[in-house]
Amino acid sequence: MTSTKQTIDRLSSMPEEIRDCILSFLPMEDVVRTCILSRKWRDICSSLSHLEFNCPDFRSARYFKNFVDCFLITHGRFEIRSFKLVMDDTVDIDVINDVHVNAWIYFAIKHNVRVMELSFPWELFPDSVFMCHTLTELRLEYVEIHLPRTVSFPCLKILKLTENLLYGEKLTENIFSSCLMLEELIIRSCSWHDFSIIISSPPNLKVLELREKEDGNVASRIRICSPNLEELKYFGPTIPRIDEVIYSSLVTLDFESCERPCFEPDYSVAELLKGLRNVAKLSLDSYCFEVLGQDPNLEACLPTSCCSLRHLRLVLRPFKDYVKVLILVLRSYPNLETLHISFKTKLYLKSILVSSEQAKVLFNAYFLKHLTGHLLKHLKTIKIENFRVADENELHIVRYLLENAISLKKMSIVHHLSIKEDVKLRLLVAESLLTFTKVSPDAVIVFS
Repeated sequence: MTSTKQTIDRLSSMPEEIRDCILSFLPMEDVVRTCILSRKWRDICSSLSHLEFNCPDFRSARYFKNFVDCFLITHGRFEIRSFKLVMDDTVDIDVINDVHVNAWIYFAIKHNVRVMELSFPWELFPDSVFMCHTLTELRLEYVEIHLPRTVSFPCLKILKLTENLLYGEKLTENIFSSCLMLEELIIRSCSWHDFSIIISSPPNLKVLELREKEDGNVASRIRICSPNLEELKYFGPTIPRIDEVIYSSLVTLDFESCERPCFEPDYSVAELLKGLRNVAKLSLDSYCFEVLGQDPNLEACLPTSCCSLRHLRLVLRPFKDYVKVLILVLRSYPNLETLHISFKTKLYLKSILVSSEQAKVLFNAYFLKHLTGHLLKHLKTIKIENFRVADENELHIVRYLLENAISLKKMSIVHHLSIKEDVKLRLLVAESLLTFTKVSPDAVIVFS
């Protein structure tokens, strides 16, 4: 009995969607070379839906220009799902100028592009981008943006701006009024010019990330008032104004400040924390802690019990009342499941292993006054970062957590870089911590 074997051309029978997905991970030059793999792939340049042109990957700007021109000329597909164009400031404008760039971008727009990513230091950014009705995602890097009079993004859901130059007094108002479907907005290290106030108020916005330059001064003019905002991340010299309308919708809040030698207290931090009713994940840096420490009415301003919070990340830098602030913050969130503390001590401080008895008594007095009962009964995971015992309260904080987290499963101790190579010191630290009482029988301490 003989069996006949049929040769199956799996490349030719591969579904177009899967093929396009695989090829989207390859440089465009390699994509073109795949045309020799199968008969059905001979005209692959005319059917791709994901186009990515990265000038630094080519041997010269002239070769890149010719490659893009030839590729787009042979492209016959009606729709393009994604279009990415990347160039740097080394491109000779005598070889590639705004006429070429505008033509390439217009080609994508004419083919109903949905996702567009543009990265190039070009002064004349094409206005046609701001009238693309099919875009659902737009990412711009290093471009200079002067908004035209008419902006229309009826389908745009994701907008990401990174290190752009933004011009216009009512720039944000014009953009947001035309992006009613916007759900995610990311603005990182952009330079703002000729504007009065930044208003973030798209009605359907769910995720907002603002990362200001360290030498920037935009936060005082930022107002956030999107009623359905669920996730807010901010990095900058101070905290922007947040309308009370978003307090009930926020689920994730992350504040990280630039290093500044001086700052003015902003008591809105405590007011904001008190207003949050449904937040599940909260991250506060050392700047927020210092601001809270300067509030004379802190105990009255913080929430008495926010039961929704499950995950808390804190960056602690020693100052006069930082232990008191920590105590009050922990008291406000009785249902914590994970706690991440990162110590931020001055480098010139040396590690200590024997703390004063007076400091220990004072520390215990704080906790006995403000944290009665098992308020850490849901805490299961603790991570301590940059631990080097440069401040004696570091030991007391770890000791208290071990003695009171009755459901604790794991505590991770990540040593500061300054002591990672000091094996003897690390062993002494570990021996000291292992002498502390663990109220949870399942708790393990992991050092790294």
